[in-house]
Amino acid sequence: LTFGYGAPDFRAILDIAYIKPRVVELAAPPPPPPPPIVQVEERRIVITEKIHFEFDKARIRPISFHILDAVVDVMQRHPEIQKVQIEGYTDAVGSDQYNLRLSQRRAESVMQYLIAHGVSADRLVAKGFGESNPIADNDTALGRARNRRTEFKILQRSAPTTPPPAPAGY
Repeated sequence: LTFGYGAPDFRAILDIAYIKPRVVELAAPPPPPPPPIVQVEERRIVITEKIHFEFDKARIRPISFHILDAVVDVMQRHPEIQKVQIEGYTDAVGSDQYNLRLSQRRAESVMQYLIAHGVSADRLVAKGFGESNPIADNDTALGRARNRRTEFKILQRSAPTTPPPAPAGY
């Protein structure tokens, strides 16, 4: 501060500062869990993925082992399910007799996998239906692929018990 000629009577200093606001990244909510591979309904065990076999054979492809492992887990967690029929189906390519035998061999192959992984044999029965009961048109490749399937029908169950919670991913 000085006094003298040309000195102002009052002096003000103005300072303007701009602070850029910080953007805080919020964590995204976790994705929803995947739908279960196997679900138990009143009269059937539903698998949401297809069991794959080698072409024209009853050998289960390794890509389907996780599905069957999930079926084993469900069977072990639901002792009230006393009898399950494993149903094999084929498309309409080939003779009726050949498709009936192939579907029976595939159903038996699934049954043997489940038994080998801990499901009691007296809880399972295998039945091949061949090309009967199609769920899609056999005139298209997509329809034939849908008709080649394995289903699990609950034949007998006792009074339900409260199962333990399913592990993540099933």
